Amino acid sequence: MKHVILINLLVWICLSPVLAQGSGYRPPKATKGYIYLKDGTVLKGKYHYSPDFEKIRVTANGESRVYNASEVEKTGSKGPLMSKEEFVYSPRKFTSITEAGLLIGGPDSNPKTPFVLSTSLNYTLTDGLSAGIGTGVEFYHGTYLPVTANIHYRLGTKRISPFASVQAGYLIVLESNYYQPNNFYYTSISSYYPYDIYNPNRYEKLDAQGGFMINPSVGVIIETDYDFGISLSVGYRYHRLKYSHEKNDYKLNVDYNRLSLKLGIIF
Repeated sequence: MKHVILINLLVWICLSPVLAQGSGYRPPKATKGYIYLKDGTVLKGKYHYSPDFEKIRVTANGESRVYNASEVEKTGSKGPLMSKEEFVYSPRKFTSITEAGLLIGGPDSNPKTPFVLSTSLNYTLTDGLSAGIGTGVEFYHGTYLPVTANIHYRLGTKRISPFASVQAGYLIVLESNYYQPNNFYYTSISSYYPYDIYNPNRYEKLDAQGGFMINPSVGVIIETDYDFGISLSVGYRYHRLKYSHEKNDYKLNVDYNRLSLKLGIIF
């Protein structure tokens, strides 16, 4: 009797795989991909349907959950397209603008490309329009402090927007080293020696008194994702510097007509 039971058990073990194959049953196999639910949720993980396709098991983010098949809109291997967030411009009530640049002159200009640095604080009056005051430092034949009134108009609210601005004010002298040839100095026959061109009597120093300036410009503002913008501008710069002689009534006006190129940071 024991032998009969043992033989039947061995026969059953050997026939079980064959019977399973013959029945058509397949164990569920998980598929990797994306599951799009009808409520807008998108899950990324493994999923498989029940044999009757009424249920679907989803394993995502370390959790396994069963959904009704009617809750699923579709499945697939491709994820949703990552749309870039639309830029939203937030107007600033107060705007700080710091610019550095060059004033480019012609081949006969002196100096040819003086360096200028300015900063201003503007208050927003209406959409895109702001006004304020500014200062900075500029280098010509000496050092000057500009004191300006500024008007700034931004056209549009896109990430890259054009703008127009005007700076007008007065240049205050901090340090001056303006010299001109002394018409009353006569050189001797030995003036061809190199050291004679450095003779202090050959040139006379004029006292600087500052002067009016104006600088209209246009450019673009590029907003970053770090709450500040970058500005690039080109404009026309005019200013007149006044000089006088300390010992007589001699006066001299020097006009500057330059192309301004500036790079700025806006907060």
